[in-house]
Amino acid sequence: MPVTGARTAADYYHARGWVLHHNSDIWAGSNPVGDFGKGDPKWANWYMGGNWLCHNLWDHYLFTGDRRFLADAWPLMKGAAQFTLDWLQTDARGHLVTMPSTSPENTYYYQQDGQRKEGAVTVASTMDLEIVREPVRQRDCCQSGAEHR
Repeated sequence: MPVTGARTAADYYHARGWVLHHNSDIWAGSNPVGDFGKGDPKWANWYMGGNWLCHNLWDHYLFTGDRRFLADAWPLMKGAAQFTLDWLQTDARGHLVTMPSTSPENTYYYQQDGQRKEGAVTVASTMDLEIVREPVRQRDCCQSGAEHR
């Protein structure tokens, strides 16, 4: 996945590291899906799959304390974090946020011209923020990771 994800990160986003969108398959597809614009943006354009999967690698290390496993997993975790760092943007209040942002299983409601509307694309969805905080915490608290950067 990181090989195709690195191509997708570079080609689609001019970013370092690797990215995995919502949908993948046995051929390790990592790019956005949705039949060239016909997919719902809430799932077709979700780009946090790499970081989301890396949570399992970190959890495995926390459970086992296996530093050898962490040394092997660290390049994957680092690559997912690199993509995220390149993806983040500074909002009007000076906060780093994901933008555009989606949540594959949720929509939100807003009012426009007195009508209730449904949206899927936003700034800094809760799901994104929780997922992107974790690689930063891992980097900051993992002494073993410093050996493999």
